[in-house]
Amino acid sequence: VGITLFPPSAARTDVTFWLSAPQEEAIPVPVGTEVATMRTESEEAVVFATERELTVVPCELRHLLVQHQGEPAADRTHDLAEDDKDLLCFSESPDPGDCMLLGLSAAVPHCAVVLDLDSRVDGVGVDPRQPPLVWEAWTADGWQPCEVDRDGTGGLNRPGEVVLHVPGGHVLSRNAGQEGGWIRCRVTEPLPGQPFYTTSPTIRAAEAFTIGGTTAAVHAE
Repeated sequence: VGITLFPPSAARTDVTFWLSAPQEEAIPVPVGTEVATMRTESEEAVVFATERELTVVPCELRHLLVQHQGEPAADRTHDLAEDDKDLLCFSESPDPGDCMLLGLSAAVPHCAVVLDLDSRVDGVGVDPRQPPLVWEAWTADGWQPCEVDRDGTGGLNRPGEVVLHVPGGHVLSRNAGQEGGWIRCRVTEPLPGQPFYTTSPTIRAAEAFTIGGTTAAVHAE
């Protein structure tokens, strides 16, 4: 029927290695490290081996900037350090393109990073299950999306943790005169029927640390 089949090839997948706790030193995961699915009564375990070296790089939060649409980023790190002061994440009446930028102490390519945010909000108007936000990281190719593993803040609506998978091209860069491994939370245009921010959420405290890393793996059998 004129169809040419592809030759057989080994199955591939992405594997995330989670740390039991944040570490002070970088943790290497060598090429060829094997992982396996759970063995059951009816199925054998499927074994995979990593295809590239992974380094889980420790980090902490060094800088916090706020950038309103069309304006330069403003350093709010010292404001965040003041006790019991709520800092606006975006402009008072947020616009699509407003950003909150978090400067990490190191670039963390392929790593899973936890942002522990003391977020607070009063009648902000968004649906915590589908906030008009996107998380991105600065890479050698510009801003690239981060995969959100989970968002315990409900779109910056309450205190909680946001766990992000940082893309592989993450690099150190300068923003508003400060060097860091930059991650940003950007307000997006709402989808049809999606509630939008009426006022900006705020944060009172923020921390960041690395909790794991992701690499590609190939079927090892």
